[in-house]
Amino acid sequence: MKFLFVIKRPLSHFDFARFGFAYLSGAGHSISVLDVSEVFHPGLDNRASDLSAHPAISRYLVADSEALDGCSSSVSGADIVVLMTHSVHVTQGDYRLLKLCRSAGAPYMFLQPGLYPGWNFRRVRRSLAERVVDFSKRLRTFSPASSLWSRLPRVAKLPAARFVVRSGLENDSIVDPLIGPETALIPGHSHDYDRYLRCKAHADEPLDQAVFLDQYLPYHPDAKAVRVSGHVDPIIYYARLRDLFTRVEQALGIPVVISAHPRADYSDKLGVFGNRDLHTGRTDELIARSRFVIGHISTALGLAVAMRRPIMLVASKDVLNLHFNHRYIYRLYAEELGIPLRFLDGQGEVDISGVEHINIHLYSKFIDRYMKYPGSPDDSLWEIIERAIMSATASQLTQVPA
Repeated sequence: MKFLFVIKRPLSHFDFARFGFAYLSGAGHSISVLDVSEVFHPGLDNRASDLSAHPAISRYLVADSEALDGCSSSVSGADIVVLMTHSVHVTQGDYRLLKLCRSAGAPYMFLQPGLYPGWNFRRVRRSLAERVVDFSKRLRTFSPASSLWSRLPRVAKLPAARFVVRSGLENDSIVDPLIGPETALIPGHSHDYDRYLRCKAHADEPLDQAVFLDQYLPYHPDAKAVRVSGHVDPIIYYARLRDLFTRVEQALGIPVVISAHPRADYSDKLGVFGNRDLHTGRTDELIARSRFVIGHISTALGLAVAMRRPIMLVASKDVLNLHFNHRYIYRLYAEELGIPLRFLDGQGEVDISGVEHINIHLYSKFIDRYMKYPGSPDDSLWEIIERAIMSATASQLTQVPA
């Protein structure tokens, strides 16, 4: 079977595992990648990684929106188009890709995102004053065009997805115009749960250490794409983190190691974490090998939940102000996991009491809601997807009259 993956950010080593390339190519399937980063995010650094020449994949780079119209042959030659561009709302870029799939007669699928507490801020309990403030902040980044594009599929009668993968009960609350009566819903799990399955053997062997899951907040390269309006002062931020880590190390007698964000570049920022060990590309292993996790809001926290690791959720006023809904997301993460939100810039030292406590019941509910659709098998995600697609294809062939 020929899989065509459409991506909106250049491939990384993390993506190679996340998209199941190793499994699918090992199962004898053909893999092509259509890189439309310049269509979705023309203002970002979209330079290709060294994976662009990987022997298991054929990669096609789309220079701009006009060039996308010339990709019909690549799309029509695929047995299934995997839209890694689509999340919750249809964008202008999605619309162009959907038109391309329609004209090429190619079936497509997408994976519903691994959601998180507070992802839909409209359902969050807020006071009238908070609603007024939030509305004023939203106006600064509101895009009428984006709102229009999200409603176009209903008007334009674009084709519904052939397959959609669900990663938790929260996906049921998404009203997606790309899901129709003919769409086959595949119960699966999130990418982070898939990561857990690959490294859960290490979860029974924690070392006497804690790990900080870095978000590269003062310098994150995708801040523009996600419309981050706030700013985190790097000098103050890293100084507060160092103070927290020192307090944890002195109180508990264990070191804090750092798991750098996949897109972080600390080559010119040496010493921001002190002399602590800084690791890149080892997040899964470090969570599995640590007694507890320190971090901000991140889907990677789900990996800690799956491994039953205690979580120390930290923030500061600047961090909460990065986006207008961050304060709700942080609050709901804390509520749903049964943990306190600890402030780096509060009066006095950060309280670290009870940092290794977990609520197993709430952790289990979190997994069902955001990470793994109840009843789905514990197989790898792309094994589940391939099995569902091949089964549906075989069933369709048997129904074709001779």
